[in-house]
Amino acid sequence: MAGVLAEFPDVQDDSLTGRKAVDAAMADDAPSGEGAPTAADDERQPVYIGVDVARFGYDKSALIARRGQRVIAIKAFVGMDTMRLSWEASSMARAASRRPTPARSRPPPSVCAARPATKRDAAA
Repeated sequence: MAGVLAEFPDVQDDSLTGRKAVDAAMADDAPSGEGAPTAADDERQPVYIGVDVARFGYDKSALIARRGQRVIAIKAFVGMDTMRLSWEASSMARAASRRPTPARSRPPPSVCAARPATKRDAAA
């Protein structure tokens, strides 16, 4: 009956968020223009990781990383067990939390280059 009249319940037994809340969030645009957060502002924000765990069947588990107003990574998986998904989530969190080193503070490439030690190095 709900499909024919297009009258869908706001909250279902197996849902966490109601349809009204989702519709309101989709209608609420991120701030833009003067005074809106910039990419530099977002870089100072913490990283948040969202995880949607699918348990069985063809449903997908999803991971998302966000810093400030910007999504920085999204991944989806089918048929992944919860231990592997938790590893993927922690891996995403570690990767998303790394901040690039500014070019001016990096040591010269010759210092960064790794190579096996030789007898000549030992003598120096």
